Amino acid sequence: RGDAVTALTVVEGADGTGKSTVVRALAVALADLGARAWHHGPPLPMRPRDPWSMALHYAAERASLAAAMREGTEAPVVIADRWWHTAAVFGAVRVSFAEIDLAAAEEKALPAPVLVVILDAPDAVLAARRPDASPDEVGARTAYRRHARRWQWGPVVNANRPVAEVIAEVEALARRALRGAP
Repeated sequence: RGDAVTALTVVEGADGTGKSTVVRALAVALADLGARAWHHGPPLPMRPRDPWSMALHYAAERASLAAAMREGTEAPVVIADRWWHTAAVFGAVRVSFAEIDLAAAEEKALPAPVLVVILDAPDAVLAARRPDASPDEVGARTAYRRHARRWQWGPVVNANRPVAEVIAEVEALARRALRGAP
């Protein structure tokens, strides 16, 4: 597949918005295009879970996928559960310049998505879905909204409704974006 191009669609949003569910369903819905879901693997249990370690772990995973995309060994369409945007959000929550710089470097180094969709729901809904959320995860809710609006990452989809409706809306956005992809 040496000259193949992988079209990347990214689903972002705070924890509890349904990213993983939407990514899996979207990959199935776009199977006719050769779509594959990509999720961050969880950190190894013995690894530290501090934001810096997590950012480096996720950056390494994204770099590996990006290399496969450049080499043409990845699926023709990849639906990613998070991309560099997550590093920007969590960097902003912790106001750690190292993490923000990492996100900026990743944005320049990684393949550009044809579409970034931000899933969102009211804070009360997200709190009910993720009652065990850490303070960083709670802070990320606001940061996702602020960053998505400020940097115009892409459409914000209301995830506070039946999952079938959310998936249908994201699928329509993805098909439209993928039609214009190289």
